[in-house]
Amino acid sequence: MNGSRLVSCWIFYILLSCNNIPDCDDPNTSDLVIHFMDSTNSALQIEIFNAIQDLETGFKFVENDTTSMVTLEINPTQSTTGYVFEGDGLIDTLIVGYEQNLLLLSEECGPVIKFSELTILKQTFSDTLVVNDELLRNEVNIQIIR
Repeated sequence: MNGSRLVSCWIFYILLSCNNIPDCDDPNTSDLVIHFMDSTNSALQIEIFNAIQDLETGFKFVENDTTSMVTLEINPTQSTTGYVFEGDGLIDTLIVGYEQNLLLLSEECGPVIKFSELTILKQTFSDTLVVNDELLRNEVNIQIIR
């Protein structure tokens, strides 16, 4: 009986010591999430006949698709990124600006880059755009309401 208590205490000690691992989960992202919605706040499927592409490099994020939400990468080495949306018979441009801040989560985790102060510098959509100014995982950053 004493042996089993000793083994149980040893296992408990090992499990407890594993709890000292730092939480390095970084909620920040360099993904820009855009959600297309109608005036009733319902998801709106848009047809992208040609592409959504990076204005500077021409990289195509989405081609020939129907979607209500897109995830686009911002340029982490710049303070602006632009996109061209070609679909539904329209060609629209969106240029966003943002701040980059280097943060230290902890000594164990190291530095992370936080993108904030997201603003729309230029847009040609005839729709209403609503902006969430921080780029965080699992959050919509821009709602385009048609």
